[in-house]
Amino acid sequence: MSNSLAVQWTIEYIDIDTIQNGLIPDKAFRIISKMKGGRALTRNGSNVVISDLNKNNNDQIFLFDSQTGSIQPKQDHGLALDIGHSGRGRFTEWSKERDIWQQHFQIKGEYVVNERSLVLDVAGGRDKNNQNVLAWKKHNGLNQKWRIDYV
Repeated sequence: MSNSLAVQWTIEYIDIDTIQNGLIPDKAFRIISKMKGGRALTRNGSNVVISDLNKNNNDQIFLFDSQTGSIQPKQDHGLALDIGHSGRGRFTEWSKERDIWQQHFQIKGEYVVNERSLVLDVAGGRDKNNQNVLAWKKHNGLNQKWRIDYV
């Protein structure tokens, strides 16, 4: 048997009953696009964009608040991922956490979905740094598919 890192594993047990909306509450994670660039959802001020994955970028680390059903920047629990114009817009933003429907998200398979079935969508399917992330009707495009990486 080899002692190489390639054959070493870490097993982490979680209580399945603690998972809510497809996420483990209060455990830090990144939201990574499944497009070729593998860019991460990133907080850029109040904007929601994708940018190159950077393990030292705290603006790419989030928490799921089980009390409000919101995705929050790890560094600022007072904010939540939100759909602009009180949910009537298509752009996403970071705004004051208020426990309202346009801030409630869950993971369903490869999609980050809100209560009204809109999904996170990289604008125009453009896999480039600082591309905006929208809330859009699901169409199964790669620009709407994500994976969750716990950190």
